[in-house]
Amino acid sequence: MDVKRVVRIGGSFYVALPKAWILENELENGYVVVEPESGGVLRLRALRGGEAPGPKTARMVCGNNSLRRILSAYLKGYEVLEIEAKPGCLEELRRAVAKAQSLLVGLEVVEETPNSVVLQCFTRSDYSVESLLYRMNAVSLSMLEKAAAALETGDEALVQEVRSLDDRVDRLYFLAVRVIRSKVSDPLTPPEDRVRLVDLRLVARNIEDVADTYESLAALAPSHRLSLTVHGELAGLQKEVLREVMERRGRVDEISISLEELQVKFSRLQLPAVVEEKIRRVLDILSDTLDLA
Repeated sequence: MDVKRVVRIGGSFYVALPKAWILENELENGYVVVEPESGGVLRLRALRGGEAPGPKTARMVCGNNSLRRILSAYLKGYEVLEIEAKPGCLEELRRAVAKAQSLLVGLEVVEETPNSVVLQCFTRSDYSVESLLYRMNAVSLSMLEKAAAALETGDEALVQEVRSLDDRVDRLYFLAVRVIRSKVSDPLTPPEDRVRLVDLRLVARNIEDVADTYESLAALAPSHRLSLTVHGELAGLQKEVLREVMERRGRVDEISISLEELQVKFSRLQLPAVVEEKIRRVLDILSDTLDLA
């Protein structure tokens, strides 16, 4: 029995394979299949030349749901999307592809013919999920600030800025889900990390919901002029909720009480019902997110 030491390099762990086994199976610059088993056993199998892995490819036919299917394939981690264009469908497919490219990070057209379009996802595998969530949260907070200013001034340009920022949140959300699903499906991801990733998937969804609510709040600006005086406190608590979920500092009860107190403050402002409804929704989402800490 040959005992090997596990070595940590960066965020990954490595172990040297027996040279004789590598040479015997002609694996220099080759591939192995990793198959985790119960009882602390990890099985390695030589991947033969004819089995060499290619890019994960999704094939589909264009139709009314082309955009939804492109989004689904992206989120499932496909690297290449081959789309057959039926007669008379190419222009509709081009519109769906253009919309998908505005939503999805790294999606590019690599080939187009009268009968097909081929897309490829040029995204890295080492994105930090945590960094993506922090970035989503930061953009959504910018949306809140601009939405509050729009409600106070009625400035349509600010409303449009909020819509543009919401598109950015959507792009980050789709990328985060793609990265999370890829990590969850990786057999080398430890079970405890998979549970954590599922929680982070819910966090991403909640931040995206908050951003959508801020967008709808800004859309009220033309018909509602008011001063959202405590939006700064809401922004501060939103930051604290995400930080608590990420770092687990033991401040759940304290933050939960602050959320309840802010709910009371907003109620005392006597805001229009439609505005108060959206603020309450954000506070409810933040409370649900805090439950994941």
